Amino acid sequence: MISLMPARAPLNPGPLIWALFCLIALAGGALGQMDEYSVKAGYLYNFSKYVTWPQDAFTAPSAPFMICILGEDPFQGRLDAAIAGKTSGDGKPVEVRRLNAVDLDSFRPCQVIFISRSEKDQAAEIVDMLKRLPIFTVADFDSFAQRGGVADLRLEGTRIKVDLNVSAATRAKLKISARLQQVANLVP
Repeated sequence: MISLMPARAPLNPGPLIWALFCLIALAGGALGQMDEYSVKAGYLYNFSKYVTWPQDAFTAPSAPFMICILGEDPFQGRLDAAIAGKTSGDGKPVEVRRLNAVDLDSFRPCQVIFISRSEKDQAAEIVDMLKRLPIFTVADFDSFAQRGGVADLRLEGTRIKVDLNVSAATRAKLKISARLQQVANLVP
């Protein structure tokens, strides 16, 4: 039988995945009525859904998924609100911890560390200290991902864009999902 319907191109899931990730990341990364750090808080939480950590990244099997903020907290409670009552991709409760010291003992319980701009001068030292630990390092200054961090949340116009350094993630024994890689800007 001959169909009179035009042939359809195969569905490209990339744009759909990007749309889903953006919706989950609070207002699609567009600032609009949301402020910059509310949107970034959504991204930090959503990394727990699109990245896989090795078992040794947790201090115990029952340990929560820990998002840590190193230095001054630019979120001012927005991150706590974004994760309230939520679980990570593997079902662990998500918690926020604030860190003031740059030392390995403070870093070990963290799966994600957001490095505040107040720690900008120590960023290279921090990245070097953490590069082989299973920690997803994120910042929002100075092309952080291009300088060895795992992710950079940068403001481009009125949108938050994600730069990912897959090599840094691989060194840290993290597996970034293909979905996240499709929607991010991959940097060397």
